[in-house]
Amino acid sequence: MSLPQEIDIAILGAGLAGLSITSWLDELAPADASLPRLLLLEAREEDTHDRTWCFWDQVAHPFKDAISHRWPSWQVGNAGEQVEYSDPNHPYAMLSADAMRRSAYSRIAKRNEFTLIRGIKVDAITPQSQSLRITTSQGHLNAKVVIDTRPPPLSALAQLQGVWQVFHGAVVYQPNHGYDLSKARLMDFQTGHNGIHFIYLLPLDENHLLVEWTCFDVDRHSEACKNLLTDKLPWMLASWLDEHLGKGWVVQRSEIGCLPMMPVTPPHLNSRYLSAGIRGGWMRPATGYMFASCQQALPI
Repeated sequence: MSLPQEIDIAILGAGLAGLSITSWLDELAPADASLPRLLLLEAREEDTHDRTWCFWDQVAHPFKDAISHRWPSWQVGNAGEQVEYSDPNHPYAMLSADAMRRSAYSRIAKRNEFTLIRGIKVDAITPQSQSLRITTSQGHLNAKVVIDTRPPPLSALAQLQGVWQVFHGAVVYQPNHGYDLSKARLMDFQTGHNGIHFIYLLPLDENHLLVEWTCFDVDRHSEACKNLLTDKLPWMLASWLDEHLGKGWVVQRSEIGCLPMMPVTPPHLNSRYLSAGIRGGWMRPATGYMFASCQQALPI
């Protein structure tokens, strides 16, 4: 698909923030309303099932029907002791990246004004008198407004005022694992490691669990972070699975991440340029629940 020469709104990045903004525009406008011409530019050629967002389902958002699991109870534990809380009216919920994208893509397909172009890299954004000129790997276009959801540059992060949340998660198959399907284990703190480490466990059904090892570190290049940011299952997570599930478990899918839990200074060009998502400081420094904070920053 070729680039248009002119567009009303260009959204850079079709991840959580970009697709949430698009979905909110569709959600808030009547079906027969005429909307600004909106173009999403995404560098990836194809999607991968690389993310799962979990949050307390207590704010409005366009993806309610795409939620796959809800847990009315959750617990935090340390050294064999647990604190548990239940609230059926505000359950802990899980939304997969696949389900979120399917929901957003269906909205894009129904709106003639919305277009998504993949495999395109943005090289520069230059202010013009009445627009912003976007230079890409496939040519140029002018946009009246640019919403930039790409990852922030390291220079925008106040690294001395926060930590990195680094995790390695795995969907594990273990028949009849025995964990309560109504209860999410949000933090089970693990001793014997430098820094803060905990296990995060969500029972998906009688035979599947999402188990994640998470640590907080001021240095994203530390040994603990390196252990988690590899395709191979980290030894500490494998040992935990052996101890708590016994032998025979199988990893069916993995996801890894390194999130900046720190203040972000949004890059700024002029009034036609907006930063959104992590780039815009939407991730609260104290938590990795990006989905909830992203939706609370909207509707736009």
